[in-house]
Amino acid sequence: MRKGELLGLRKADLDLEGRTILVARSYDRETTKGGHADVIPMAESIVPVLRRATEASPSELVFPDPNGKMRKHSSAKLEVILRRALVRAGLVDGWEHVCRRCKARGSPYSELTADPAERRCPHCKMKLWPRALPRRIRFHDLRHSAATLMLRAGVDAHRVQRILRHSDLRTTTGVYAHLLVEDLRSAINSIAPKALPPEPPKSEEKKVRNAAGVIPFAALVLHESEKRSRGRSDDERVSSRADQLEQRARRELNPRPSDSKSDALSS
Repeated sequence: MRKGELLGLRKADLDLEGRTILVARSYDRETTKGGHADVIPMAESIVPVLRRATEASPSELVFPDPNGKMRKHSSAKLEVILRRALVRAGLVDGWEHVCRRCKARGSPYSELTADPAERRCPHCKMKLWPRALPRRIRFHDLRHSAATLMLRAGVDAHRVQRILRHSDLRTTTGVYAHLLVEDLRSAINSIAPKALPPEPPKSEEKKVRNAAGVIPFAALVLHESEKRSRGRSDDERVSSRADQLEQRARRELNPRPSDSKSDALSS
């Protein structure tokens, strides 16, 4: 469900016996983002959570503020609660270890690590205080996580679309499904052959070719290219020699006149 749909959820929308939730409104609007009401199944694990929430709520809302009123759209309280839950679940980006003594003295010291193991300040030797760094996640990102986890579990895309209440299946598969390469490995392995026939040893393959009188393809290619290059060079030499003989014959048939003959012709 979207954040506005959760904050606008009323006790009358819950059917704890039938394990269903009626999603009919968002915040104080009598409609959802899709403009229609939908009934979605209720996970068994959240039944006791919803039961406690309805019993503790002083109003008709399931998740009101401490005064029983609807939480505001811009309320950052839910993001804080979400990050605390992530820390308790161990979904953090790391840990920041801070020395409170050095910080009070005006020269703060801290270091980033991947675990909350005990560490000491290199300056004053005081034990560092670990602080979890929760993942930067929005409340709406939970819908993306739900779609991805269901698809990874083998749920078909059409049922995921119905649960998320998308009008277009492409929104579910293209925007909300964040599958990794490892998630697609089982799909490609489902059509791959179980095992390929073993390749014969190279020594036996060579014996088979020689016994059949087969010349390797690479040898044929190299032999033909060598013949073509040699043939082209011979033709070029013959053609060049013929041109030289023709030019020599033309000079002998038409000798150049001497200087005296040239003067007589010109006069």
